[in-house]
Amino acid sequence: MKMKTTIRNVALYSIVGVSATAVEWLVFFILNQLLGMQYVLATVLATVLSGFTNWAVGRFLMFKRTSSAPKEIGKIYIAGLVSMSFNLLLMWIMVSRIGLHPMAAKVIATLIVFTWNYTIATKVIYKGNLKHPVGE
Repeated sequence: MKMKTTIRNVALYSIVGVSATAVEWLVFFILNQLLGMQYVLATVLATVLSGFTNWAVGRFLMFKRTSSAPKEIGKIYIAGLVSMSFNLLLMWIMVSRIGLHPMAAKVIATLIVFTWNYTIATKVIYKGNLKHPVGE
């Protein structure tokens, strides 16, 4: 039962992550590729909008309310700052040092940062306070 529930939680969080990622990539693409904004600033703005999406979809699908909405959003954005810093470091390495196309680097960086986000959301922000906890 525990394995099945864990798989369900990872699947649900994947939907949360895909939703936030879709917003992040779309905003990044529009700002960087269509409007010509520098990739670092485009990454920051895309990440801010993605953070709100992460909170909203996460609350809807997966997590029970643990405190006031502003506190939850605050925790999401604090974790998001760390994620964004890691994301920017990865982007800098891949774009400026390795020479990858910014969109390709964005995809790779997102995949790497996903594990961090899942762990922080389930273990720290919501402390296992899931709508579908293990054993249910």
